[in-house]
Amino acid sequence: MKKLIGKAINNYWWLLVCGFVLLFMKIVFVAADEHQHQHKSHRHKNKCLKTEKHQEGKCLSSITSEPLTAKQLYTCPMHPEFQSENKDDRCSKCGMKLVPVKLKPQPKKETTPKKQLYTCPMHPEFQSENKDDRCPKCGMKLVPVKLKPQPKKETTPKKQLYTCSMHPEVRLENKDDKCPICGMNLIPIKDEKELQIPQEKLDLYGIKLSKAEKIDGIKTIVTVGNFEYDERNICEITSKIKGWVKKLYMNFEGAYIQKHHKLALIYSPELGRLHTELIFYRDTGKEYEKNYKNIIEHFNHLGLSKKEINRLNRLKKPTYYFWIDSPCEGIITKKYIFNDSYINEGDRLYEINSLKNMWFMGKIFESDIELLHILAKENTLYRCPMHHNVISKVYGICPIHSCHMPLVPFNTDITITINHPLLEGGEYSDYVELIYPQVEEETRTIKFRVNVPNKRLLIKKGAFANATIKIRLKNVLAVPETAIVFTGDSDLVFVYKDGKIIPRNVKIGGKYIEKSVVAEKNLLAPFNVRYVEILSGIKEGEEIISSGTFLIDAESQLRKIVAEMGSEHKH
Repeated sequence: MKKLIGKAINNYWWLLVCGFVLLFMKIVFVAADEHQHQHKSHRHKNKCLKTEKHQEGKCLSSITSEPLTAKQLYTCPMHPEFQSENKDDRCSKCGMKLVPVKLKPQPKKETTPKKQLYTCPMHPEFQSENKDDRCPKCGMKLVPVKLKPQPKKETTPKKQLYTCSMHPEVRLENKDDKCPICGMNLIPIKDEKELQIPQEKLDLYGIKLSKAEKIDGIKTIVTVGNFEYDERNICEITSKIKGWVKKLYMNFEGAYIQKHHKLALIYSPELGRLHTELIFYRDTGKEYEKNYKNIIEHFNHLGLSKKEINRLNRLKKPTYYFWIDSPCEGIITKKYIFNDSYINEGDRLYEINSLKNMWFMGKIFESDIELLHILAKENTLYRCPMHHNVISKVYGICPIHSCHMPLVPFNTDITITINHPLLEGGEYSDYVELIYPQVEEETRTIKFRVNVPNKRLLIKKGAFANATIKIRLKNVLAVPETAIVFTGDSDLVFVYKDGKIIPRNVKIGGKYIEKSVVAEKNLLAPFNVRYVEILSGIKEGEEIISSGTFLIDAESQLRKIVAEMGSEHKH
């Protein structure tokens, strides 16, 4: 038994020694093989360097004319599924060094020539690839279609231009420049799709040209308004005594009353005591003449008319009833007292208004208020609101003794015409008298006032009327109305330059300016042409299209749609 165990142990050691010997021989052979491969690669590299044709470790003489663009990979000779781009790595399974992977040259793509097409000489819309076919319409033999070689277009790169977002007329080549108008940074201009029409063919398309020019014209603003009482002619009667109303002679509103006409009969114990003293001082003689005059003056301050004071002076017995007369002529617009009502000092009794002069209260939007502001314009004069013949170049007071009202400004370049059937002749023209300093929150409009005479008393408070404001403008850059294309979001003008039609965004001011134009050869009478004020976008003297803009706009829109469809098809 011991001998058998000893033999087994000896056999095991022999097997172990043989395994180690085989493993050592394998490592030696692999190292020798790798050393030989590196030696050959080094000799190959030196040979290529001598001919100066070495490229990425391989000689150009042994590769094709097309350089390899793929990266060199390395793999394990025992495990080819393991690959790496770093040649110094080792196999993750057996630890052996990696060897380069041989790259297979990619075959050249064969370009198939275009097929020859054949067509009918009488019906070129029919084409076929078979030359033996015949035309289905006339039966003629087909002829080959000649393929014209397309010459290569030499495209010169366009210079990138830069513009200002607030002033698009500014165009510069240097993007670091600033806008010369506002100093803002410039932005690149996108490629403009320009239409080209030779100048000799403009008449064929019905296109007419005109120039952007500075003109003197009239801007028209149409608005509405209503009539109000002239506050300067309102007469309010208040009580200066205490008493009771015994009788009303004018007991309803809207009644017409003349000056010094009786209004009401008042019972006042206070005035009765004054009247008693008046009779006493009057009958005593000259000793109390001063007291007598003081009482007469006191009656006058209490609002009694001269007619009523004379009546009281003639009476021999004192009285407690006094008449209140109207100090002015007009229409009773408001009544505050009634029969047998008590009145105190300071109570309002009547309001009388003279309707011989009315105020027209017009409305205008905030965007047009600058043109209407009479204080900021030239040719401003001053006149009396009650006496229009009193005109002065400086501010002052009306020189008429009975008036002495302050003069109001008006401008000769701004006229307003009010249309109403109850006016004399159906209309009235005058200057703006006042612009109110507040804006109505509901309508976002500003009120202005015009003085309107009402001699026949036909115009009533609250009546509506139309008004047309005409403002004379001087030296305004404008283009004809037909040259503007209103797109909603922006306004366009087509500029014609060197046979090209370029769309340009513009900012418009006053929409319509009327200019009187004389026809050529004096065949027609002068007529008005409507222009549109231009604030920015084009310069004076630039040629624009004034007729045929609808055709140009439709053509540009069609080109834009076709270009978008073509770009979608490419994608």
